[in-house]
Amino acid sequence: MDAPSSDRIAASRVFTGGATIVPFDGQPSPLALVTAEQVSRIARRTDPVLRNLQITQSYHDLGMAIATRLGRRDACWASFAVWASRTAGRFIRGEWLPDPLRHVLVRLSPRRGQRIDVLDQRIRDHLAEGNRKVYAEIAPLFVELLRLLELPAVERPAALGRALEALRPGAVEQGGQQALRRALRAFVEAASLPQGPERAQRILLGNLLIGSHEQYRLQAQVAGALDVVCRLALPIAGPRGAWRRGVWRRLEARLRQQVTLATVRLDLPEQRVWVGRDVPALPDGSMFPADLQRVTHPELRAVLGRFDRTPDTTRGSAAADWGDYHDRMNYVVDLFRSRQQLPCLWRTPFDPRQAAAIVAGHVPAGQL
Repeated sequence: MDAPSSDRIAASRVFTGGATIVPFDGQPSPLALVTAEQVSRIARRTDPVLRNLQITQSYHDLGMAIATRLGRRDACWASFAVWASRTAGRFIRGEWLPDPLRHVLVRLSPRRGQRIDVLDQRIRDHLAEGNRKVYAEIAPLFVELLRLLELPAVERPAALGRALEALRPGAVEQGGQQALRRALRAFVEAASLPQGPERAQRILLGNLLIGSHEQYRLQAQVAGALDVVCRLALPIAGPRGAWRRGVWRRLEARLRQQVTLATVRLDLPEQRVWVGRDVPALPDGSMFPADLQRVTHPELRAVLGRFDRTPDTTRGSAAADWGDYHDRMNYVVDLFRSRQQLPCLWRTPFDPRQAAAIVAGHVPAGQL
């Protein structure tokens, strides 16, 4: 597998351009974290808490910038990533295990107190590294997309060709650069189409291709974090002997399912969704927006056919084991398709004072 190095992607000579954020009131934003230099600097930060906050804000700025070119009807992957990163931030800061629950666990077994702290830190480390790795590999793609969309339409094909050439396909499609190349093309194609089903389907295609790459690259971190949570839940050490190891593996598999159901979630602005349950209906009761009810684009149909176990319905989208790549993607395809036109995705993740502090390189006060 020719998996991309995050450092190589972040420093790629292709991603040398920046973009000026122009919000919908027509005034440039002084708080935009969207240039290649800014993305590279954020990815190199060693403080995982501040890095996560800047990643979250940067995803928002990138999504808003792209919306000035593609419109605000369909959200791109970056606008979903805002809320995934913000949710991950709560785990990275250690907020996933409330102090009262921690105290109960320690009282039940005081000798486990130190072990709980060690395992808690391992969970934070797994999620922080996944947050950094995905941002370092994918955010530069959106910087390049902004550069392409700022060009006159007649210049885009040649510029797109050069950008695609720089993203060399890997030997394994979902783990190499091929998915990113196809996603970039889909977004540029969408910009030339009027608002409607054809544009929406190309944006969804780009979102799912990036999502498949993201989830493939996160496999080690997601599975590692789940394994640590399972060990935290078990009051015993791993057994010895072939028979006991078999029992342990079956118990651990069952625990991973319980952990998926009880702890893995995405906090969207208006709703918390639990991945162990089917993707919920939209506010109007439908499963998908009208533009995405019927899929006609051949490549999008192929991607959905590959990952969606229950086509054209959110029923059956629940993940049994979030540590399984295909289980995650079965959920992700329905989540993206269902929520792509949800207006709340455009909300800012932080209030203006918090955003200013984050851009300036400080962890702000208040609830994050």
